[in-house]
Amino acid sequence: EDSKLIKELISEERYDEALEITKKYPNNIPIQSQLMTIYTKTGEYKKSMEIARKFPNNTIIQSQLMIIYIKKREYEEIMKIAQKFPNAARVQNQLVTMYMKKREYMKVIEVAKKFPNDATIQSKLMTIYTRTGEYEKAIEIARIFSDYELIQNQLMTIYIKTKKYEQAFEIAQKFPNYAPIQNQLVIMYMKKREYMKVIEIAQKFPNYAPIQSQLITIYTRKCEYEKALEIAQKFPNYAPIQSQLITIYTKKGEYEKALEIAQKFPNYALIQSQLITIYTRKCEYEK
Repeated sequence: EDSKLIKELISEERYDEALEITKKYPNNIPIQSQLMTIYTKTGEYKKSMEIARKFPNNTIIQSQLMIIYIKKREYEEIMKIAQKFPNAARVQNQLVTMYMKKREYMKVIEVAKKFPNDATIQSKLMTIYTRTGEYEKAIEIARIFSDYELIQNQLMTIYIKTKKYEQAFEIAQKFPNYAPIQNQLVIMYMKKREYMKVIEIAQKFPNYAPIQSQLITIYTRKCEYEKALEIAQKFPNYAPIQSQLITIYTKKGEYEKALEIAQKFPNYALIQSQLITIYTRKCEYEK
């Protein structure tokens, strides 16, 4: 029960509350894994790595350690773990992630051949085929995993790219409760300016930021700023929505509020670009 609660708290970014619960379970591997997730999300990599040292033979925790090494670009350490667990799909999946980042696609394909039934790894293989325009190979994988939402979402992307909108719509109908797929449907409706359909979907996914971002776009276009602001306030840590909020404040001439948001996202390029625009409008060229 506590593990479920921790999961909910993590999803809501209520990390302090989640941490308090994890303290009661120092030897519980699933909960220690969740603790690693918290530390990784908050950038406390050393604490996360300390946990991993306590469980050197657990593939779940070691795969999480690999995520940290990927973020830090410590590729040799990743290879060491991958070599230790050559048959663990979860670990090999992180190896694939590393190869993807380095654009070593042939190595990805090599690993994927060893795990033909692992949907996560096959999903990454689909990503490669989509990037290289080998859509038929990607579609072939999708046929094998017809009930796996993530892969069907990728298939929908291909159909949209190739303008096969009917097939894309069929996927959306098959997975009405899977937010990423419904988000793609929203994008289709946005292109067609069928805003009422977008609003209808958005009402079903009030906590899914990408869909709510599209709803903000609609309200901004219609100059219904109060409705847009109300949504934006629910997602203070989601940079794309906060960028939209900056746009609204800039349109209204409320530069100080826009600046306040921009300062919270120093590493988000789009927001920093907006920040330059604001300083230019204010003739603060030195900044």
